[in-house]
Amino acid sequence: MTTTMLGYVYNQLNSQLKQQGEAIRQVARTSERAETAGGMASSTLANAPLAADGGMSSGDLLFISNGRKTGEGAGAGTGVPAYYNAATDSWLRLSDDSAVLV
Repeated sequence: MTTTMLGYVYNQLNSQLKQQGEAIRQVARTSERAETAGGMASSTLANAPLAADGGMSSGDLLFISNGRKTGEGAGAGTGVPAYYNAATDSWLRLSDDSAVLV
């Protein structure tokens, strides 16, 4: 009877440990996503990767944190979502396909 009880307790504790491990992994995944802007990586235009940096594909998304929206003055950009255009090796605003300016 004691062996059966110990086995039961062991199995219950092992199951709880597995659940806690999964909860910890989920928190880690959530924290990693929190480092992005709305699920999108963020960078200044000067630090935005280009073809020479490797790994860029047309359509890759990035939030350019100092990019200018229409009507914002030079140096006063509040950020824009942008996509990478491999043909021109540049970042374009999602709103109107124009080059991101800062």
